[in-house]
Amino acid sequence: LGGTVLLDRIEVVAPLAGRLARRMPSLASQINEATIVRAGLDPASVSPAEVYAAKLVLGGGILLVGVALSAVVPIVFLIALPAAFAGYVFPTEYLGYRTRKRQAELLGELPDFLALVRPLAVKSGLEHAVAEVSDALHESSGGRHLLAEQVRSAVAAYGIGSDLFDALRDIATAADLEALDELAASLGSARRLGKGVSEVHAEQERALRDAGMEVIYT
Repeated sequence: LGGTVLLDRIEVVAPLAGRLARRMPSLASQINEATIVRAGLDPASVSPAEVYAAKLVLGGGILLVGVALSAVVPIVFLIALPAAFAGYVFPTEYLGYRTRKRQAELLGELPDFLALVRPLAVKSGLEHAVAEVSDALHESSGGRHLLAEQVRSAVAAYGIGSDLFDALRDIATAADLEALDELAASLGSARRLGKGVSEVHAEQERALRDAGMEVIYT
């Protein structure tokens, strides 16, 4: 019941919060659609205005409760101030947590993904190897392999061709992952220039090692 009431309050406040954010650049800079996408959420389902509203409802609600209770126990107001601030920052901190978790997961999956792509790419080409590996990882993980899910989305949107690597770069930009962006750029260049697959993977191995990720290639 409490969660339903909170959601109702957020829906009521969301339009006002959105207008307020547009008038206050400092507030608007805290959250936008790119931030929501990086956290793995759909801006169509969770809009920036709703995040603003959640901040206001949590922060303001805690503060109002503190003010009301301070009439009985004055010291409660002093406790309510930091609690209200914590409630206000919680939505954006939660999005940041989800973003960092997704980035770490993608980076952790990338070395194994490369190791699987390499032998297939020699036989069937880079684009098909990337698509086949993403399908296999998606199926074997029951849909829980994040990188495979992102690659499959790129394949579905752009098909298997030169545009696929541009799509992967879009994914890297959305996730704010430099390593994935470099991978997509290298693979795209290899296809256009006819560069050797083994050379591409050797470069990626060095990049991953420089980033502190130890990758074992057999």
